[in-house]
Amino acid sequence: PAAERSSPPIRTAPQPTRRSATRAARVQERPPRSPAEYRQRAVSYRRKIQSLIKNRRPGPIAERMSGVLQKLTSWEERVGQLADRLTLYEGDELIQRDVREVPGHIARLERQLSLEAEPEMQKQIRRTLSAYEEQERQLELLARVMKRTRLNLDDTLAAMGTVYSQLQVLNAMDLDGATAARIADDVDREVERLNDLLAAMSDVYGSSAEPAPQPAADIPDEDAGMAGRKSRLGGSAGK
Repeated sequence: PAAERSSPPIRTAPQPTRRSATRAARVQERPPRSPAEYRQRAVSYRRKIQSLIKNRRPGPIAERMSGVLQKLTSWEERVGQLADRLTLYEGDELIQRDVREVPGHIARLERQLSLEAEPEMQKQIRRTLSAYEEQERQLELLARVMKRTRLNLDDTLAAMGTVYSQLQVLNAMDLDGATAARIADDVDREVERLNDLLAAMSDVYGSSAEPAPQPAADIPDEDAGMAGRKSRLGGSAGK
């Protein structure tokens, strides 16, 4: 029959490779690291890397790796600074409350504005609504900066872990030949990548703060207090 002659081939979804399936089985889901855990892991990597470098037998590779020791403290300090940012943000009850409440204030004022007929009241509502909208923009900026902070922390710890693993391989080989030199080159590249990452992070965070507008003199007390929290948000994003 014609139906049998023209039957299309059956398509199946691509199957995962053995390597990806093995990795998926090995990786277990876990909640995001706490700021304290980021700091603790950086300290552990720094101590382990120091120990590996200091215990390597003297030779050309050991001399090359001595330069890594000078950078370890700055790596650990940067992780600590970023972890402190997360701690302050996640523990700030006022900011977390505003994140929950400001959208509701905006929706309420928009409804009130649509029903208000008096021009003077409309002007007041628009002014207050504009202030809340600016506060919401600052909250969203701060949330993006903190999300980027957590990603940068993960990247920094991954780079430190890579350096540690490479040094483990070097020490296990216990030689100074061409193979060890190639691994040492890999360590140097990873060190430079980490330094570039931290320098880029400093540039980004230095430009993240946006000056918040000062409250107008005729804004009522409640609105002035809210505008003050906006200024505080702008400062938190740039610290």
